[in-house]
Amino acid sequence: MARRTGGHSAIPCIVTNCDAALGDLQEMSPRANVNHIIIRCDVEDINLLLIDSTTLYNIVLWASKVKLGGVIILRDRELADFWFKYIANRLWGQLKTPDTLFAARRMDILEEREPLMRRSAEWWLRREHYTSFLGIKILQRWVDLVVWEHLLNACSELRTIIELGTAAGGMAAFLRLQTLQRGMQFHTFDIERPKQLDTGEVAKRLDLATCFHQVDLLSDEKQQVIDILNEPESHPMLLFIDLFKPRMFGEFAPHLQEGDIVGVHDFSGQFFRVHTELMQDRLEPLFFGECEDLGGITRFWKVVA
Repeated sequence: MARRTGGHSAIPCIVTNCDAALGDLQEMSPRANVNHIIIRCDVEDINLLLIDSTTLYNIVLWASKVKLGGVIILRDRELADFWFKYIANRLWGQLKTPDTLFAARRMDILEEREPLMRRSAEWWLRREHYTSFLGIKILQRWVDLVVWEHLLNACSELRTIIELGTAAGGMAAFLRLQTLQRGMQFHTFDIERPKQLDTGEVAKRLDLATCFHQVDLLSDEKQQVIDILNEPESHPMLLFIDLFKPRMFGEFAPHLQEGDIVGVHDFSGQFFRVHTELMQDRLEPLFFGECEDLGGITRFWKVVA
């Protein structure tokens, strides 16, 4: 992918779903180098970038490190669609027509995978992977849901939960159930409307569509979230950030009031303690010990001032 230089738009160069092409690419970039690219944020001048669900939300950072003429592989068509609808057009400006658009569907060509039957119970509990909640895709660790249960039991005074980043709707279904049981309000925001809202029986029975707001949080439409944050009757509330975490934290967390809670997903992966510094005198860690002991990747802070 070409970097934005000299005022020119970035031009994606994405390889097609072709075994022969992937074989050539693998010869140019050995498996060890592919793994190195995925796990190291400080690598520069990438020749081949493999994008899956764990690296998608840092795509702007990764793409800026790809050399002119380098190649980006998207794991599947869903990620390719997300790139062009959400990331490329909105964050990188108007793109020129790409040379080719391909989606690499066979991740196992570039990465050896352990057979499913060899996965341990600990792996299922502590690793974030494609799984489901009530049959809906959810990108959470199961141990994080345990922490959510204990936290909501301990904070019965909460009136509202706001989720930023609906995705497929699995976590939204979980939070909707929690708020229905506890008599709370629930709002979830994302730019794409999940199909489950219209076709899923669980979502229909939960009336989840009434909680969903189709909003581009990177535009002036973010005011819809701020309006809810400014409603006195919505507090105390819990703001859960699962989309462009550092930016969303900076945009919305300062609007929280004393007694509110903010939770952020992908802690130590896409969100770090340094990102909370703008509110360091107002925040107090909440349930950090439980999250760390269980191996969860969500962290919570209570607003104390």
